[in-house]
Amino acid sequence: LSHETEVCYVLHQIDGAVSGFFRGRFIVCFVSGAVTTLGLLLSGINYWLILGIAAGVLNIIPFIGFVVVFVPSVLIALVSEHAVFSTVGVVLTFAAVEGVVEPFVGPFVIAQGVRLHPVTIIAAIMAGGTLFGLLGVFLAVPVTAIIKILSEHYLAPVVWDVLGPSRSGKS
Repeated sequence: LSHETEVCYVLHQIDGAVSGFFRGRFIVCFVSGAVTTLGLLLSGINYWLILGIAAGVLNIIPFIGFVVVFVPSVLIALVSEHAVFSTVGVVLTFAAVEGVVEPFVGPFVIAQGVRLHPVTIIAAIMAGGTLFGLLGVFLAVPVTAIIKILSEHYLAPVVWDVLGPSRSGKS
C-alpha cells in the first residue's frame, strides 16, 4: 500500500470506531431515558416525562443525567401525595439505570460500535475517570479504540517482524 492509501485506511477505521462510540452512546442514552421515564411514571410523580427525557439527553456524559435529574425527582417525590411510595420508586428507578443499564447494557452496546471487548471498555472508563475525571470517563472509550487501531496497524507489524523469525526457529 502507498502511504496515502495506508493513512486513509487507518483514518477510515478510526472514523468508524469514533462514530460507533457515539452511536452506541446515543442508544444507551435512549434506553436510560426510556427506563427512567417509565420508572418515574410508575412512581407517580409529576413531570415524569420531562424528567425522563432530561435524564436520557443529559446522560450523553455519564453520571450527569443521574445527578441533574435525580435530585429534583426525589424532591418532587417527597412532596407528592404518596411521598414514601414515590420516593422509593424514584430511588429504585435511578438505581436500576445506574446499576444495570449503564454498567452492563452500556459496554455491550458500545462494544459493537468500537470493536472492543466490554471488559476493556469498563477498564478504560475506570482508568480514564481515575486519571482525568469526568472528561476521562467520556473520552476513555474512543481514545482506547484509536490506540487499538493504531497499535494493530503500526506497532503489531513491527513487533511481529522483531519476534517473528526467532519464534519460527530461523536466525
